[in-house]
Amino acid sequence: MTARTGAPVSRPEDRRYREAVSNDHDAFDIGLRFALQVTGTELADEPPPGTPLARVRAYAAEHGEEAVTVDVIAAAQEGRL
Repeated sequence: MTARTGAPVSRPEDRRYREAVSNDHDAFDIGLRFALQVTGTELADEPPPGTPLARVRAYAAEHGEEAVTVDVIAAAQEGRL
């Protein structure tokens, strides 16, 4: 939007958008944060305790990543790990 003089008109929402984008946030990150906020979810660095993934990660931490096999993953999914 421009004023009659041809100079750009600054709106508060333009400033907020520029600040959000200039704070090391790219369009994907902004969209992801919005989607998380709308759905009421959050990203986690660790899987929830007691899940198969948590059991596999604990196994890998104890025995090494090389020890994680298809059988280990199957055991975790079946609750045997």
